[in-house]
Amino acid sequence: MWLSNVNCVGVENKLANCGHAGWGVVNCNRDENVKIKCNNGNEGDVRMSSGKLQILHNDEWGRVCSDNFGRIEAQVACQQLGYRNGSVLQTPEATSTQKIWLNILKCNGGESKLIDCSHIDWEQDICSHGNVVGIRCYERQGSYCLYSINTHVKVVVFQTVK
Repeated sequence: MWLSNVNCVGVENKLANCGHAGWGVVNCNRDENVKIKCNNGNEGDVRMSSGKLQILHNDEWGRVCSDNFGRIEAQVACQQLGYRNGSVLQTPEATSTQKIWLNILKCNGGESKLIDCSHIDWEQDICSHGNVVGIRCYERQGSYCLYSINTHVKVVVFQTVK
């Protein structure tokens, strides 16, 4: 443990900027560890994790089945992530036991979110974990992007080339 007696007022941009007893000065037991769940997502948000597409449903991230998932569906998912283009990865690795939320998606290309595409009911898991969607997105939209790596948020600034 590194911090104890943490006292934030709400204007700090880092936990380290809050008042505390000092780094490594700990006066609590292991059963007093703080556990938090950060979820600023909304129903139907998508993200990438190790090349696999994930979608948020009922405050839980899950996978998307690759059955009937093609170029148009990849395009909609990538546009939702802030990219201009995307493609389906042909051989995603299957190692997760994470829920598979969506199956048999059918997009027409005009949707702004993947959940706007037609699909069978949530949690109708008729898909094996070997058939989860992997996508590759490219050509970032806008001038910046926000992404997270290992719970650290980074902002990357892109210059538009004309």
